[in-house]
Amino acid sequence: MGESSNEICFQICVTNLALIITSQPHGYDDLDAQLHQAGLRPFVSRARKEINPVLIQVFYSNLRREGDVLYSLVKSTPIELSIEQLGRITGLPYQGDDISLYGGEDWVLNNEGLILNDLGITELIRHASGRPTIHSANPEGRLLLYIVSRIIKPRKHGHTIMSSEDLKLIHAIMHSAPINWAKFVMINMTIVASTDHDHLLPYPFVVMDILEWFKVTTTVGPLTKATKIWAISTQAFKKRSDNAGPATAVQRHRSAAGPAEAQARANLASIVDSLNRLHIKDEM
Repeated sequence: MGESSNEICFQICVTNLALIITSQPHGYDDLDAQLHQAGLRPFVSRARKEINPVLIQVFYSNLRREGDVLYSLVKSTPIELSIEQLGRITGLPYQGDDISLYGGEDWVLNNEGLILNDLGITELIRHASGRPTIHSANPEGRLLLYIVSRIIKPRKHGHTIMSSEDLKLIHAIMHSAPINWAKFVMINMTIVASTDHDHLLPYPFVVMDILEWFKVTTTVGPLTKATKIWAISTQAFKKRSDNAGPATAVQRHRSAAGPAEAQARANLASIVDSLNRLHIKDEM
């Protein structure tokens, strides 16, 4: 696929991320409950001490999907994986609705305001593309988009900009919709494996679990350990009300600042500090 090993999209010690969410004194119990009720908690809580980037690249290079079955070939071992098997490996629900059909056609267009309200957005700031951003959302909303854009469907850029699919994913998680998350991950794995798309290779922990499920030896060859520092700015989860850059601002109802907001800021500072202590390394 032409991707170098250090371009693999790593999930950043999300077990620790889940612990951070639940350990805060205020405000993240709801998000933790939403992830649990959506059946996503085991998936976003995955962690490994090391991965094998070469085998992950081989897996994606040989990956194809026929219907609801994934096929690949790694170290002469044929891999044939159904949605149910993928669900059992990842802990994801393997029954339910297809996210692409969630709400039907034009659902996001007709319900964007509802979703933005759910996220606690008080001042809507749109990107130059017209898509809404997360800038003035409440802390839980910002963290949820972070999880969506970096873990559930990782991408290179635009982690504060919400696509129509992001809005669907966020709404489905917040309202515990019965989504076939295993199928969603399977489809996304196939998309990023295509040479027609410029994507990072996602779900390295999942790929390693798949290889071990099929008894592929994963400990031979160069391994990548979880020791690289990922610095996260304190701006990552802070509310923003300015109109910097090309974005356009639309005023929405704003609540007055008070002790709860001060506590939220303190919680976020703690999250950022904790996340900055997490490490992942791409040594090759």
